[in-house]
Amino acid sequence: VRVFLGKNYLKKLTAAGSGIIISKLKNFEKRFNQISGDSLTLNFKEGKLKNTLVNGEVLSVYYLFGDDGSPNGLIKSSAKWAQIKFEKGRVVYVKLKGEPVSEFHPEKLIEGNETDFTLPSFRLYGGKPKREEIIKRAKRNKNWNRHE
Repeated sequence: VRVFLGKNYLKKLTAAGSGIIISKLKNFEKRFNQISGDSLTLNFKEGKLKNTLVNGEVLSVYYLFGDDGSPNGLIKSSAKWAQIKFEKGRVVYVKLKGEPVSEFHPEKLIEGNETDFTLPSFRLYGGKPKREEIIKRAKRNKNWNRHE
């Protein structure tokens, strides 16, 4: 992973080798927009995400919503290359190139089955420790090491 900084802000992030970008959807515990590929490039302007480029073996899962904000299915896609543009933190443009294939899955098949719609490289781990637990463990380990 390479990180390029501007003056006090993030300009660009690149990841070579297999990578995945995951975005948890607000108000939905098990719904995540996902995209993976052989390399990722995220471009920022004044610290805000402006576009994302994904190259090689692109796979994506993107949840859809109606005008009223209600869930409305998802789209699974694959391609050789993808570009996503953002404005004000929202996706405004998606372009897939190189033999793109997309399939729509209606909401009635998704609700309650969200974990069936994850990319192969995505892992959802439960039992995440709370911040306080991590700090306590770190302090215990630090104190234990002093007595050696």
